[in-house]
Amino acid sequence: MRLSLPILLAVYLVVLVSSDSVDNVRLAVSKEILNEFVFQEKEITILYTIYNFHESRAAKDVELFDIFAETEFTLIHGSPSARWTVIPASSNVTHVLILKPQISGVHNFSSATITYKSGDLEKSSFLYSSAPGLLTIHRLKEYNKRFTSHTVSKIFTGRCTIYVMVFLSSFNLL
Repeated sequence: MRLSLPILLAVYLVVLVSSDSVDNVRLAVSKEILNEFVFQEKEITILYTIYNFHESRAAKDVELFDIFAETEFTLIHGSPSARWTVIPASSNVTHVLILKPQISGVHNFSSATITYKSGDLEKSSFLYSSAPGLLTIHRLKEYNKRFTSHTVSKIFTGRCTIYVMVFLSSFNLL
């Protein structure tokens, strides 16, 4: 009986503390790079998704911030920061950013930062998004090798094959 009283007291405190945090809005933020391959001088698409998991409270004054060095990336479309006045309960919002990398090599895509107000609280909450991590930005030369049409080389190979066939047939070697 002596041991069960401290355990009951501990359980009561945990329930008391967790019930206070149930009223606060909880957000989850994902940051995804939608491209399968990332190449220098080719557009990459970054998708931010903010989820509000609370069943009845909206998140207010939600702000997303991300940083990309101007020497490493050119901004094509969108903004690295976004703001929503309200994200309703049990819903999500998305934000898209399109960049063009100016560099090649391994790059660390770090997480974005988010601030928001939870319900009636005036105090802002702060959190980080998921981070895509280290990704290789391939050189433009690699892109040209993999994905550009090799029509000219195929035409050249075909013409050479025709010349060889004509040459061999003129000597009745075929």
